[in-house]
Amino acid sequence: MEHIALLYKFGTAFLGGYISYLFGSMTLLLDALVLFVIVDYISGMLASAYDQEFKKLLGKL
Repeated sequence: MEHIALLYKFGTAFLGGYISYLFGSMTLLLDALVLFVIVDYISGMLASAYDQEFKKLLGKL
């Protein structure tokens, strides 16, 4: 089982390195996109908590 976990980690690191090589370093536009994704996720959690649906949605994360 440890071999599978090691293979998964190696594959993930290789894929991340390859994507970084293709697209280069993070630009301001990519930083803004990541920021908006995080803000959207947090605002969705707050909206569901306000509607008391947070407990139902927490299991679907």
